[in-house]
Amino acid sequence: MGITKETNWFSGRWLYKKSIVGALVLLMASWCSHINASQLRPNIVLILADDMGIDSLASLNDKSGIPTPSLDKLSSQGILFTDAHSGSAVCTPTRYGVLTGRYSWRSRLKRGIVGQWQPPVIEEGRLTLPAMLKEQGYATACIGKWHLGWNWPKKGGGFTTKLADIDFSGKIKGGPTYRGFDYYFGDDVPNWQPFAWIENGRTLGIPDTQLSFPAHYHSGRGVGVKGWKLEDVLPAITEKSVDFIKEKSVGEKPFFLYFAMTSPHSPIAPS
Repeated sequence: MGITKETNWFSGRWLYKKSIVGALVLLMASWCSHINASQLRPNIVLILADDMGIDSLASLNDKSGIPTPSLDKLSSQGILFTDAHSGSAVCTPTRYGVLTGRYSWRSRLKRGIVGQWQPPVIEEGRLTLPAMLKEQGYATACIGKWHLGWNWPKKGGGFTTKLADIDFSGKIKGGPTYRGFDYYFGDDVPNWQPFAWIENGRTLGIPDTQLSFPAHYHSGRGVGVKGWKLEDVLPAITEKSVDFIKEKSVGEKPFFLYFAMTSPHSPIAPS
């Protein structure tokens, strides 16, 4: 079901990857749909774990061998949806479905994921979950992996899909802050160039250095900011998320945080 001005988001179907945490948010959203907005506007944190399956939780897989105490506690205090089904089990379509409420094949991307330097998959003007919440007075933030395409600035003006023509000093448009989010901090796709932080449409530093990483990281290589380290990704986006929650939790406006983790997807680079 698509999102329109006349459609109640929470009465539609929400596409999910094989993520346990996402199901917990759906339950909260469904419950809140029965409460008048003037009575309660809860803060919402949506965590999308990249390529995480139901068997990744120790509490649901006694053969895992990997302890997950925090997620086990979260699942024991919430509700698990263990028979949910995704319209697509890969990256870009999942994110499109979660943020728009539409089947991913209704977009221009009919299969697979959006490629490097490709334009946005979420259509301009499309009502998204963060945009809908902004209309209800929410502060919105996307922190982590985007992987839904950008309009990369071209040297001399316009946009380009060719690395050699990109002006990294320019504004990168079409990303989260153009699709309903007030704030974005992340690295787009951590195992793809450019290896750089992007904050509100601008790279923090100019990607002008060729970078490569150990083979066991299962990462790509290419242009990035000098000194960029894959080991810094998870700690940095976690810290930014915690800071956002702390800052907004003392304000008058409710907040929506979309925390799009880069793990357990490759690159495998724990700190």
